Amino acid sequence: MMPGGDPERLRHRAGWRPGANLFVVRWGDPATWSSTAAIFPADGGAFGDDETQALIDAALAPGLRGKPARHPLATSEDGTGTLRLSDSEMRAYASGARFTLSGDPAARRWSRVEISGGRLGTRWQPLGDGEDG
Repeated sequence: MMPGGDPERLRHRAGWRPGANLFVVRWGDPATWSSTAAIFPADGGAFGDDETQALIDAALAPGLRGKPARHPLATSEDGTGTLRLSDSEMRAYASGARFTLSGDPAARRWSRVEISGGRLGTRWQPLGDGEDG
């Protein structure tokens, strides 16, 4: 972490869940800020699909993120499925939340899971100081 960084805006939670580390960045005014979280395997390896989904659900509850929605990069009219780009899979939700899973899509192994809260603002609290996290 950056020495002297504001722990309310940038925080590392080692051992956030067994085998998983969480980094959270918040920006904006504290009354309305938005958050982005990145989840990494603690051992430097990769998560399988089931473990990845459990971590996503722990970080941002399904009820808060809403139903799948069209990803802004989707080329089809519907575009509500998973979008694959190089070594990443991307998903978007009705709340504006977005997930990017990076790793080996063919092997279904993920070395990084990034979650953007989008329009959720302070309704999503990935640092555990609110409903989620």
